[in-house]
Amino acid sequence: MEYEKYRVLLIEDSKIDQMAFIRYVEKDNLPYDYAIAASTKEATISLKTKAFDVIVMDYELRDGTSLQLFELIENTPVIVVTGSGNEEIAVNVMKSGAYDYIVKDPEYRYLKLLPVTVENAIGHARAKRDLRMLSRALMSISDSVYIVNMEDEIIFTNRAFCNTYGYQEDEISGKHSHILWTKEELAISQLDKMFSDNGSEFNHKRKDGSAFPVSLSKSTVIDAKGREIAFVGVAHDITERVTTQKALGEYAFELERLNTDLRKSEYHFQELNEAKDKFFSILSHDLKDPFNGLLGLSELLFSRMDRLEPEDIKESIKSIYESSKHLYQLLEKLLQWGQIQMSGMPFEPEDISLDAVTKDCIRLLKNRAEEKNIHISCEIPNGTRVFADQNMIHSILQNLITNGIKFTPKGGQIRVFSEDLDQWTEVFIKDTGVGISREDQEKLFQIDQYHSTTGT
Repeated sequence: MEYEKYRVLLIEDSKIDQMAFIRYVEKDNLPYDYAIAASTKEATISLKTKAFDVIVMDYELRDGTSLQLFELIENTPVIVVTGSGNEEIAVNVMKSGAYDYIVKDPEYRYLKLLPVTVENAIGHARAKRDLRMLSRALMSISDSVYIVNMEDEIIFTNRAFCNTYGYQEDEISGKHSHILWTKEELAISQLDKMFSDNGSEFNHKRKDGSAFPVSLSKSTVIDAKGREIAFVGVAHDITERVTTQKALGEYAFELERLNTDLRKSEYHFQELNEAKDKFFSILSHDLKDPFNGLLGLSELLFSRMDRLEPEDIKESIKSIYESSKHLYQLLEKLLQWGQIQMSGMPFEPEDISLDAVTKDCIRLLKNRAEEKNIHISCEIPNGTRVFADQNMIHSILQNLITNGIKFTPKGGQIRVFSEDLDQWTEVFIKDTGVGISREDQEKLFQIDQYHSTTGT
């Protein structure tokens, strides 16, 4: 089995001590690749030109002491040996950076301590080197790293932690780790429970008290005997991600709202289009007969003008005027109805005379009713007042009475009457016409349904 060879520099000005070291190394077959310097001058050359794992040096040299060599030694462990057991010397060399101090004895028994001391010194130096590398690595990590001991005291923080949390390293060192948590998070659970899931998201607290979201991971530090001795926490500031997610959520909500509005607009547009078709259908339906009557009367006057007496001509012109006036008023009411259907005329209720509105509708439709010898009666008591939109009531009554005239045989009757129901007034229009089947009644209030029946 091959052992790792250690590069050893022996700084010793005594030839006897040099030979004793060499014999001991060869006798015990120690894994040393050694070099020997007999003075500070030779040692300086060796230290500047070669690298060593450990340095074993005598304190007193012929051209000085070993203390002046420490400034040339950076990370290599030093073991000082001396024939003097002076406590002051021991203190000085340890302060200068020596790993250990061994006192020589005439029987060279100190050499038996050397292998263990060298092994420990090199192990200690390598551990320090690894620790420095780990520290540099942790310091260079962009995430916040902190280490807490088993008492939940913070014993290490990296540079990113200090920048993120706003602490100086000496300010946070020794503080309880609860200082990092918001009161709300601490109220939810104990720290060790919250600290158990890697990648869990929490709110941490900066030095100034402001909270911010972090994704927290942890690992446990275990010693050589398998005992937990510390916890390492790695906190990643996810403020930007949370802000982005919130913005995306708001954008998705707004997009859904716009889609909903678009669907409503599409449905409303469809309703308007259907209302437009219905309006033109009703317009044609309600104006056709009045125009036919007006055209017929005009044609009669034109064809018989040379045979009619002036009084007859005057009476015919008066009838044409009255019919035209009636037709204009009917058209105006139909246009009002169309506005209600297509653009939603505002509902403007007021105190109105129901019997007066009804009688006005009957007056407008009187000529048309007389053509079929239909009698229209208003049985609503005089002075009946209601709170309603006058234009809407007028349009409804006119449309219903017009339908009554159309579908009532000649010589029939149309009655308009009302009934008081506590705070409401119910209006009835009853005729002696053909009526509407129950199946067709269901279509009357559907704007997308068109229904037509031949009149009488």
